Amino acid sequence: MLFRRFTRLPFDREYFMALFSGFEGGLATTSAIAAGLLISTSDITLVLTTATISFIVQAFNGAIGKFSAEHTNDEIDHEDILHGYKKPIINASLQFIAHFLMGIIVLLPIVYVDNTSEAIIASVAITLVLLFLLGAYKGFIVGKDSLADALQQVMLGALIISAGIVAGYLLS
Repeated sequence: MLFRRFTRLPFDREYFMALFSGFEGGLATTSAIAAGLLISTSDITLVLTTATISFIVQAFNGAIGKFSAEHTNDEIDHEDILHGYKKPIINASLQFIAHFLMGIIVLLPIVYVDNTSEAIIASVAITLVLLFLLGAYKGFIVGKDSLADALQQVMLGALIISAGIVAGYLLS
């Protein structure tokens, strides 16, 4: 890319992208799954078990995908010969940890709020607030309009959550 603009990040670009992807995925997909499950069933134990299994599997799948893509890219560029597997493993681990932590945060209202409707609202609200902050931080770091990036993250997250809610209604 001839006209690529380089942004100074607080740490390695790939680390930033792995963390961002993990945070975003852990928030939006876990919230969507939990909301859909809460709409389709009133069994909180089933919701928590299913949502927890789902976000752990998604976190692991995302990490494996991250590792595989970066390792393949390194093989194409022959970086694997020079640097081995260290960076793809670190990036995959960062993505997994970020996704896992965000999944736990999203499920906390379901654990502590007795009313199902209030639990859904609290979980979605926490998700959207954290997505807003994530987008604002990304905008700040890359030198773009933080508010625009924050609103974009919220809109994308809301779309994902809406898919979970619609699926919950259709399956109930």
